[in-house]
Amino acid sequence: MMFNASSSARRRVLLGFATVWLSCQPYTGLAQSVETQSDWSTLDARVEQVYAKGDLQAAIAAAREALAAARKPLERAQSLGQLGFILHASGKSAEAEPHLLESLAIREKEAGTNSLDYAQAIHDLAVLYRDTDRRRESMDHCRRATEIRDRRLPETDRLRAQTYDTCSSIYMAAGEYATALKTLTEAARLHELIPREGRRSRSTACTASTRRGPTNAWGASRWRKRPSSRAVRHSPYIQGSSTWPT
Repeated sequence: MMFNASSSARRRVLLGFATVWLSCQPYTGLAQSVETQSDWSTLDARVEQVYAKGDLQAAIAAAREALAAARKPLERAQSLGQLGFILHASGKSAEAEPHLLESLAIREKEAGTNSLDYAQAIHDLAVLYRDTDRRRESMDHCRRATEIRDRRLPETDRLRAQTYDTCSSIYMAAGEYATALKTLTEAARLHELIPREGRRSRSTACTASTRRGPTNAWGASRWRKRPSSRAVRHSPYIQGSSTWPT
Protein backbone atom coordinates (compact mmCIF):
# COMPACT_ATOMS: atom_id res chain seq x y z
CA MET A 1 0.00 0.00 0.00
CA MET A 2 2.86 2.35 0.87
CA PHE A 3 4.50 1.41 -2.42
CA ASN A 4 1.38 2.35 -4.36
CA ALA A 5 1.05 5.66 -2.49
CA SER A 6 4.69 6.47 -3.09
CA SER A 7 4.39 5.59 -6.78
CA SER A 8 1.28 7.74 -7.10
CA ALA A 9 3.06 10.65 -5.46
CA ARG A 10 6.00 10.35 -7.83
CA ARG A 11 3.65 10.37 -10.81
CA ARG A 12 1.97 13.53 -9.51
CA VAL A 13 5.35 15.20 -9.05
CA LEU A 14 6.51 14.23 -12.52
CA LEU A 15 3.23 15.39 -14.03
CA GLY A 16 3.63 18.71 -12.23
CA PHE A 17 7.16 19.15 -13.57
CA ALA A 18 5.97 18.29 -17.10
CA THR A 19 3.13 20.81 -16.88
CA VAL A 20 5.47 23.57 -15.73
CA TRP A 21 8.02 22.70 -18.43
CA LEU A 22 5.42 22.76 -21.21
CA SER A 23 3.99 26.05 -20.01
CA CYS A 24 7.45 27.60 -20.30
CA GLN A 25 7.93 26.56 -23.94
CA PRO A 26 7.26 29.21 -26.63
CA TYR A 27 4.36 28.61 -28.99
CA THR A 28 5.94 28.12 -32.40
CA GLY A 29 2.84 27.89 -34.58
CA LEU A 30 2.63 31.64 -35.25
CA ALA A 31 6.39 31.92 -35.64
CA GLN A 32 6.37 29.15 -38.24
CA SER A 33 3.51 30.89 -40.07
CA VAL A 34 5.44 34.18 -40.11
CA GLU A 35 8.57 32.38 -41.22
CA THR A 36 6.70 30.71 -44.09
CA GLN A 37 5.25 34.06 -45.15
CA SER A 38 8.68 35.65 -44.98
CA ASP A 39 10.18 32.83 -47.03
CA TRP A 40 7.61 33.27 -49.80
CA SER A 41 8.06 37.05 -49.81
CA THR A 42 11.83 36.63 -50.09
CA LEU A 43 11.51 34.15 -52.93
CA ASP A 44 8.94 36.34 -54.67
CA ALA A 45 11.31 39.32 -54.55
CA ARG A 46 14.16 37.16 -55.81
CA VAL A 47 12.19 36.30 -58.97
CA GLU A 48 12.05 39.99 -59.87
CA GLN A 49 15.75 40.44 -59.18
CA VAL A 50 16.80 37.49 -61.33
CA TYR A 51 14.43 38.44 -64.16
CA ALA A 52 15.81 41.98 -64.15
CA LYS A 53 19.26 40.55 -64.87
CA GLY A 54 17.95 38.88 -68.02
CA ASP A 55 18.63 35.29 -66.92
CA LEU A 56 15.30 33.76 -67.93
CA GLN A 57 16.12 30.18 -67.03
CA ALA A 58 17.24 31.19 -63.55
CA ALA A 59 14.11 33.35 -63.24
CA ILE A 60 11.92 30.38 -64.19
CA ALA A 61 13.62 28.25 -61.54
CA ALA A 62 13.16 31.03 -58.96
CA ALA A 63 9.48 31.39 -59.89
CA ARG A 64 8.90 27.65 -59.49
CA GLU A 65 10.55 27.78 -56.07
CA ALA A 66 8.35 30.70 -55.00
CA LEU A 67 5.26 28.88 -56.27
CA ALA A 68 6.14 25.83 -54.16
CA ALA A 69 6.46 28.07 -51.08
CA ALA A 70 3.14 29.89 -51.61
CA ARG A 71 0.53 29.12 -48.95
CA LYS A 72 -2.20 31.70 -49.50
CA PRO A 73 -4.37 31.80 -52.65
CA LEU A 74 -3.19 35.23 -53.78
CA GLU A 75 0.43 34.26 -53.14
CA ARG A 76 -0.09 31.29 -55.42
CA ALA A 77 -1.78 33.52 -57.99
CA GLN A 78 1.17 35.93 -57.91
CA SER A 79 3.71 33.13 -58.35
CA LEU A 80 1.69 31.50 -61.13
CA GLY A 81 1.52 34.85 -62.90
CA GLN A 82 5.25 35.36 -62.57
CA LEU A 83 6.03 31.87 -63.80
CA GLY A 84 3.63 32.13 -66.73
CA PHE A 85 4.91 35.54 -67.79
CA ILE A 86 8.56 34.49 -67.69
CA LEU A 87 7.86 31.23 -69.52
CA HIS A 88 6.18 33.29 -72.24
CA ALA A 89 9.12 35.69 -72.31
CA SER A 90 11.40 32.69 -72.89
CA GLY A 91 9.28 31.54 -75.84
CA LYS A 92 7.33 28.79 -74.03
CA SER A 93 3.88 30.26 -74.59
CA ALA A 94 2.01 26.93 -74.62
CA GLU A 95 3.49 26.05 -71.24
CA ALA A 96 2.86 29.56 -69.92
CA GLU A 97 -0.84 29.86 -70.70
CA PRO A 98 -2.20 27.33 -68.14
CA HIS A 99 -0.28 29.10 -65.38
CA LEU A 100 -1.68 32.49 -66.41
CA LEU A 101 -5.22 31.11 -66.65
CA GLU A 102 -4.98 29.54 -63.19
CA SER A 103 -3.65 32.81 -61.81
CA LEU A 104 -6.63 34.61 -63.37
CA ALA A 105 -9.11 32.13 -61.90
CA ILE A 106 -7.68 32.48 -58.39
CA ARG A 107 -7.64 36.26 -58.56
CA GLU A 108 -11.19 36.37 -59.89
CA LYS A 109 -12.38 34.19 -56.98
CA GLU A 110 -10.31 35.79 -54.22
CA ALA A 111 -10.22 39.46 -55.25
CA GLY A 112 -13.09 39.95 -57.72
CA THR A 113 -13.32 41.06 -61.33
CA ASN A 114 -12.92 44.76 -60.51
CA SER A 115 -9.71 44.34 -58.54
CA LEU A 116 -6.20 45.34 -59.48
CA ASP A 117 -5.16 41.70 -59.02
CA TYR A 118 -7.65 40.72 -61.70
CA ALA A 119 -6.46 43.54 -63.96
CA GLN A 120 -2.89 42.25 -63.62
CA ALA A 121 -3.90 38.75 -64.64
CA ILE A 122 -5.85 39.79 -67.74
CA HIS A 123 -3.06 42.18 -68.74
CA ASP A 124 -0.58 39.29 -68.66
CA LEU A 125 -2.90 37.19 -70.81
CA ALA A 126 -3.32 40.11 -73.21
CA VAL A 127 0.45 40.09 -73.77
CA LEU A 128 0.49 36.34 -74.41
CA TYR A 129 -2.51 36.49 -76.75
CA ARG A 130 -0.95 39.37 -78.69
CA ASP A 131 2.22 37.38 -79.29
CA THR A 132 0.34 34.22 -80.30
CA ASP A 133 -1.84 35.93 -82.91
CA ARG A 134 -5.04 35.94 -80.87
CA ARG A 135 -5.52 39.63 -81.29
CA ARG A 136 -9.25 39.85 -80.60
CA GLU A 137 -8.82 38.17 -77.21
CA SER A 138 -5.76 40.29 -76.62
CA MET A 139 -7.63 43.51 -77.33
CA ASP A 140 -10.56 42.53 -75.13
CA HIS A 141 -8.30 41.67 -72.19
CA CYS A 142 -6.20 44.80 -72.55
CA ARG A 143 -9.24 47.07 -72.73
CA ARG A 144 -10.65 45.47 -69.60
CA ALA A 145 -7.33 45.89 -67.77
CA THR A 146 -7.26 49.53 -68.87
CA GLU A 147 -10.78 50.16 -67.58
CA ILE A 148 -9.96 48.74 -64.14
CA ARG A 149 -6.63 50.51 -63.78
CA ASP A 150 -8.03 53.83 -65.02
CA ARG A 151 -10.72 53.60 -62.38
CA ARG A 152 -8.58 52.30 -59.50
CA LEU A 153 -5.18 53.95 -59.97
CA PRO A 154 -3.97 57.56 -60.10
CA GLU A 155 -2.53 58.82 -63.38
CA THR A 156 0.93 58.91 -61.78
CA ASP A 157 0.98 55.12 -61.31
CA ARG A 158 3.22 53.46 -63.86
CA LEU A 159 0.73 50.62 -64.38
CA ARG A 160 -1.65 53.08 -66.04
CA ALA A 161 0.99 53.91 -68.65
CA GLN A 162 2.00 50.26 -68.95
CA THR A 163 -1.50 49.21 -69.96
CA TYR A 164 -1.72 51.87 -72.68
CA ASP A 165 1.71 50.80 -73.94
CA THR A 166 0.49 47.22 -74.23
CA CYS A 167 -2.76 48.20 -75.93
CA SER A 168 -0.94 50.37 -78.46
CA SER A 169 1.33 47.46 -79.37
CA ILE A 170 -1.73 45.25 -79.90
CA TYR A 171 -3.37 47.80 -82.21
CA MET A 172 -0.08 48.23 -84.06
CA ALA A 173 0.29 44.48 -84.59
CA ALA A 174 -3.29 44.36 -85.87
CA GLY A 175 -2.65 47.17 -88.36
CA GLU A 176 -5.00 49.60 -86.61
CA TYR A 177 -2.48 52.40 -86.79
CA ALA A 178 -4.79 55.34 -86.04
CA THR A 179 -6.01 53.72 -82.83
CA ALA A 180 -2.47 52.68 -81.98
CA LEU A 181 -1.27 56.27 -82.34
CA LYS A 182 -4.10 57.60 -80.19
CA THR A 183 -3.37 55.03 -77.49
CA LEU A 184 0.35 55.66 -77.64
CA THR A 185 -0.25 59.40 -77.28
CA GLU A 186 -2.18 58.75 -74.07
CA ALA A 187 0.63 56.48 -72.88
CA ALA A 188 3.12 59.28 -73.53
CA ARG A 189 1.01 61.70 -71.50
CA LEU A 190 0.85 59.27 -68.58
CA HIS A 191 4.57 58.56 -68.72
CA GLU A 192 5.25 62.26 -68.29
CA LEU A 193 3.19 62.26 -65.09
CA ILE A 194 5.13 59.44 -63.42
CA PRO A 195 7.45 60.81 -60.72
CA ARG A 196 11.08 60.50 -61.70
CA GLU A 197 11.84 58.12 -58.86
CA GLY A 198 9.15 55.77 -60.15
CA ARG A 199 10.71 55.49 -63.60
CA ARG A 200 13.27 53.08 -64.96
CA SER A 201 15.55 53.78 -67.86
CA ARG A 202 14.77 52.19 -71.21
CA SER A 203 18.10 50.36 -71.28
CA THR A 204 17.54 48.81 -67.85
CA ALA A 205 13.92 47.86 -68.49
CA CYS A 206 14.69 46.26 -71.83
CA THR A 207 17.60 44.14 -70.64
CA ALA A 208 15.76 40.84 -70.50
CA SER A 209 14.25 41.09 -73.98
CA THR A 210 17.09 42.69 -75.90
CA ARG A 211 19.53 40.02 -74.76
CA ARG A 212 17.39 37.43 -76.48
CA GLY A 213 17.22 39.33 -79.75
CA PRO A 214 15.96 37.70 -82.96
CA THR A 215 17.50 34.35 -82.03
CA ASN A 216 14.83 33.62 -79.43
CA ALA A 217 12.24 30.86 -79.67
CA TRP A 218 9.98 32.91 -81.95
CA GLY A 219 12.66 33.16 -84.64
CA ALA A 220 13.98 36.04 -86.74
CA SER A 221 11.03 36.16 -89.15
CA ARG A 222 8.55 36.42 -86.28
CA TRP A 223 10.66 39.20 -84.76
CA ARG A 224 10.47 41.22 -88.00
CA LYS A 225 6.78 40.52 -88.42
CA ARG A 226 5.98 41.73 -84.91
CA PRO A 227 8.21 44.69 -84.01
CA SER A 228 6.24 45.11 -80.80
CA SER A 229 7.15 41.60 -79.64
CA ARG A 230 9.79 43.25 -77.54
CA ALA A 231 6.96 44.59 -75.43
CA VAL A 232 7.36 41.39 -73.41
CA ARG A 233 9.64 43.74 -71.50
CA HIS A 234 6.50 45.27 -69.98
CA SER A 235 6.96 42.93 -67.07
CA PRO A 236 4.44 43.58 -64.32
CA TYR A 237 6.90 42.09 -61.89
CA ILE A 238 9.69 44.63 -62.30
CA GLN A 239 8.98 47.94 -60.65
CA GLY A 240 8.97 50.82 -63.09
CA SER A 241 9.49 48.67 -66.17
CA SER A 242 6.96 50.30 -68.50
CA THR A 243 8.65 51.20 -71.76
CA TRP A 244 7.74 52.21 -75.27
CA PRO A 245 6.66 49.78 -77.97
CA THR A 246 8.90 50.07 -81.01
